[in-house]
Amino acid sequence: MLLYIVTDRTWLGGNRLEALVEQSVRAGATFVQLREKDLDFDAFVAEAKKIKAVTDRCHVPFVINDSVEVALAADADGVHVGQSDMNARDVRALIGRDKILGVSAQTVAQAVLAEQNGADYIGVGAMFSTATKTDAEVVTFDTLKEICYAVSIPVVAIGGIGEGNIARLKGSGIDGVAVVSAVFAAPDIAKATKNLLISAKELVTYQSAFGALGAQPKAFAKESIHSFHRMENSKIPHPMKKAFIFDLDGTLIDSMGAWDTVGHEYLASKCITDVPDNLREILTPISITESAEYFINTFGISGSVGQVCDEINEVIAQKYRHTFALKEGAAEFLERHRDKKCCVATATDRHLVELVLERLGIARYFDFIITSTEVGSSKQQPDIFLQAAERLGAQVDECVVFEDALHAVKTAKAAGFYTVGVYDRCFEDSAEEIRQYADQYVTDLRTVEI
Repeated sequence: MLLYIVTDRTWLGGNRLEALVEQSVRAGATFVQLREKDLDFDAFVAEAKKIKAVTDRCHVPFVINDSVEVALAADADGVHVGQSDMNARDVRALIGRDKILGVSAQTVAQAVLAEQNGADYIGVGAMFSTATKTDAEVVTFDTLKEICYAVSIPVVAIGGIGEGNIARLKGSGIDGVAVVSAVFAAPDIAKATKNLLISAKELVTYQSAFGALGAQPKAFAKESIHSFHRMENSKIPHPMKKAFIFDLDGTLIDSMGAWDTVGHEYLASKCITDVPDNLREILTPISITESAEYFINTFGISGSVGQVCDEINEVIAQKYRHTFALKEGAAEFLERHRDKKCCVATATDRHLVELVLERLGIARYFDFIITSTEVGSSKQQPDIFLQAAERLGAQVDECVVFEDALHAVKTAKAAGFYTVGVYDRCFEDSAEEIRQYADQYVTDLRTVEI
């Protein structure tokens, strides 16, 4: 996502568009979007196929702006849609799981919703006034930074970006920049691309170092999307690990099935049955406190956030008291590594965690418990993992994070942690993607190689 180029035939000057794209890609552009506003369907598809031939040769991802139909007809790697285009969830349903989906966003809410609906990356802008899209509203630096904190997928800044202002994006948290005229209006496209790539690398390197100091917790050395530049887990080296950070539900205990229905059960207790089809997806990545706020704001539940949290906890508490069992191999793994510093980092309420750890006889293995509620943010942000590492007295690269949920694995991995994905049947649909992000992926904790 480092240097993302968006085509514009305004500056063709008698040249073929695919030839200009190839100049830029061979000079270092890392991602290509074909944007066409005036071509009819057949001409658009024909142009897309020409560009795809270039990007395939150069092993660079290629997406179509706005048109799912063209993307499918040309077999592009994916599609990018704006807020006024088709809903991201509908786009994902049409293109399938193997295609790339990018979504434009101007607010935190738009970005978070896009990720929940299946986006692989977010394009944020316009960052500066631009002649390419005269109707685009300028997004503030603070909003860009907030979006980068709020999502765990890559964020690319776009809109009026060039050599003269790219440095102003330092510290925002972006994973790259998208440019139009800075490349295609340049007299020497290859030279312009090389210079922008240098600046983009300096920008992201700066931010990675900035994050290492703790001021910017999001890391930026993410794997490229889907099949591009993957590494085999068995070939990833890692230093000696001295501390383990465990998720609870779905990782240590077999409880995710109950959490899948707790939202419905709670709302049913309030005689509310008209709920979103994706309620599970909405609640999975957020804390109980955030769930309570969601119920209050969305369904008009009466009472304070604290009271609603207590009511939600009571729905599930009986299962922590009497039902939930350990995941396969958990007890054996903990006993084998009892010399390691360990903690539980979870979105579950503390008293439920303490209750189930004691009942299952594994509380003695953990130095402490840390919860998303106490930290003040969900696992879509790395704060809980960073605070856990600090309390364990370990550097990020000395810690292993064990997680069953894709969003948590991605967040921990992006923050620089060694990650072990733990299979849970409730996340079977995302198992392959978890495998791509995690350093190891296991169905039984006894098979972890540390």
